[in-house]
Amino acid sequence: MVPVRRDGARRAAAVVCFDLSGTLVAWDAAYEAALRAAMGEWVGRWGDEGAAETLIEEALLHYKKSRKRGKSKTAGIRDAVAVLQTVSDERTARHLAKEAKRLQPRKAAFVAGAEETLRQLSGRYRLAILTNLEEATAKELWLRLKLHRFVQEKDLFAAPPGMKKPETRLFRAVAATLGTPPRHCVMVGDSYRRDVVGAIRSGWQAVWIRQAEARPSSPRSALGRHLRIAPSILALPRLIRPADRPRTM
Repeated sequence: MVPVRRDGARRAAAVVCFDLSGTLVAWDAAYEAALRAAMGEWVGRWGDEGAAETLIEEALLHYKKSRKRGKSKTAGIRDAVAVLQTVSDERTARHLAKEAKRLQPRKAAFVAGAEETLRQLSGRYRLAILTNLEEATAKELWLRLKLHRFVQEKDLFAAPPGMKKPETRLFRAVAATLGTPPRHCVMVGDSYRRDVVGAIRSGWQAVWIRQAEARPSSPRSALGRHLRIAPSILALPRLIRPADRPRTM
């Protein structure tokens, strides 16, 4: 059983709203797969398939190490390009970055347990998505992963330019569009700052799918009883209950 931090009764919810990238979709893994494909297409022009494969793996390793050191995607790609062609070429780096971004939705897959959790909740709650991804990207993911099985298209919310999570006006606007009191909306996300803080400051509840390396100071004392913390999305059904059902301890 997945361990979960629980204080008291499960929270009443009418709408369960999910972050998309990182919470439902393994977005970073999709980017790495897309970058690998982009490098494969570029290096493949050289003709030596075996040598190209080895070089690509080394370049990807350098990209991952750069990201772990806190470098941006752009800087990580520059480091990878330096492996591919000895010296980093800005034009090549821009090309690979553009191709990786284009291919990323095609490489997307569910986070482990996400599809199962959506299936389990879809008959009991109204499910929605609130993402900072561009609208076109969010719609492509919705189609490719067949999210229409769980989330109606009208309940797919891509934050408009200038109004991204964690802005409270965005959460309030979404609750109003859903026609649901904020206290009965639950935001589920892997970002403490964007998903959790923004939701709770807007009167929502929140479930933080906490990554092992994420350690904000005293999150529960800061945000009170409206926050639940779980190490996996699989724990979500045990943290909430339909708003019209009685409480259980």
